Amino acid sequence: MTRVRLFRAFRPSLALLALGLFASPSLAADKVVEVLEPGRGERTVLRYAPEVGSSSERDLAIQMSSSMDMGGMAVPQNMPTMHMRLATRVTHIADNGNITYDFEIKDISVGDEASNPSVVAPMQGYAKGMVGTKATVLIDPHGQVKNSTYSIPESAPPEILVSFRRSVQDAGAPLPKEPVGVGAKWKIKENADHNGLPVERVSTFTLTSLEGEIVTLGVELQQSAEPQAINDPSLPPGSNVRLERLEGQGQGQTVIDLGQVLPRESVVEVTVETDMHMEAPGMGEQTMKMSMTLKTVVSPVNKR
Repeated sequence: MTRVRLFRAFRPSLALLALGLFASPSLAADKVVEVLEPGRGERTVLRYAPEVGSSSERDLAIQMSSSMDMGGMAVPQNMPTMHMRLATRVTHIADNGNITYDFEIKDISVGDEASNPSVVAPMQGYAKGMVGTKATVLIDPHGQVKNSTYSIPESAPPEILVSFRRSVQDAGAPLPKEPVGVGAKWKIKENADHNGLPVERVSTFTLTSLEGEIVTLGVELQQSAEPQAINDPSLPPGSNVRLERLEGQGQGQTVIDLGQVLPRESVVEVTVETDMHMEAPGMGEQTMKMSMTLKTVVSPVNKR
């Protein structure tokens, strides 16, 4: 197997590691929100409060680029932008403020006229099977997911359920239960099992603006993993891979309308760097370094 073929075989798993910055360990378990600074001026308890029947559609744009280096051979890769149209509709508000809503992937498009057809085609085939994926989600007034059920099309890839569960879990930003003011800062620390790979993620939010129901948050992300073996079924039989280092960090901004269950708009960019030691049939021992950047942009559909 050539180095380039090995790069291609291993790229899907590394992409999942980058996406793991947005993963969480469990849909059922609450995320612990720790307030670091309460903020200044008048403080208020931030609560989601949509109306029954309210609906929204958002465009989620995903841009990914990567660079791998093995034995001095660098292979850069820029993936076509993927646009996902997400739709929600609030169906019930309980007396305690808990919110039930329906969530659906309405459409997906990949790339544009300038994109490489050989790269776009397989991505389009994968994305097509995801359209029509649905969930019914129960969250509390602070954005914690309490329960969820899913409906996955038969045409969907087998791993779509895991990815969609993560998307649902991280669709909004959990808010503190304590009163906060502008300048407030809180963090969420999670120990996640990402496809069998234990990782630690810390998300820090800063309240930069509060105008009525519109909440603007600065976002900082950090992720790390201990050295460990990686079991990847996409690699050739007999291959052994050990993760020596994984460090990720990112930042961005998200704007929340407390009358909606999805962010009004958001821009977050994350870079993950990994060092791995590999043994593959016919190639001996190799050291591989990879840097992957993932940018996600959420916007109202009518702004595309």
